[in-house]
Amino acid sequence: MKLGYFMITRDTVIKDWHLVGEMLAFIKFVPIHVSMEVASDRFIYLGFSPFFNEIEGNPVPEYDAIVVKESNGLHMTVHQTGNRRHFGLSLVEADDD
Repeated sequence: MKLGYFMITRDTVIKDWHLVGEMLAFIKFVPIHVSMEVASDRFIYLGFSPFFNEIEGNPVPEYDAIVVKESNGLHMTVHQTGNRRHFGLSLVEADDD
């Protein structure tokens, strides 16, 4: 398990899922302390530290759910459970149409 800072906001463009720091590129940046666990070669799970509730005196935005599906088959979700946020990234089948 690794600890680090990643840039998190509502909108994202994922460039390379192998580089976690690179793949979290958002429009509005909020650094959040996370733990990273590689559950398998097709899924990465990040648990957001709930103590990180302010950035320079400003409240961190709360997200109920964020889903981003890229044309290259990447699928990302961010959701809130109690006082802990969760981030999931998985490879999914691309749509045929």
